[in-house]
Amino acid sequence: MVTGGEAGVIETAISVILSIYNWLTNTLEGFLSDTLFKARPDLADQFGNAITNMVGFTAIYLLLVAFEAVKKILGYILAIGWILIIVAMALTLMT
Repeated sequence: MVTGGEAGVIETAISVILSIYNWLTNTLEGFLSDTLFKARPDLADQFGNAITNMVGFTAIYLLLVAFEAVKKILGYILAIGWILIIVAMALTLMT
């Protein structure tokens, strides 16, 4: 259940994300209309939105890949840790 304070934090986070998205979209549209689509600035709006969406999807994908890599490394660390504990226990019992 979300409390009043948590709801404010969530709303603020969403607002910041939307502000960044709008800024990125406007920046890309301006860049595209000034460079690639000087003759057809109406296309800058269309492609600016598409590029912004693809940038967002790419960022999410890269985060998932990074977390997958961290998960794999953590798995190796856990496996080595358990093996070392078992070996230490066995060596202690042998002496």
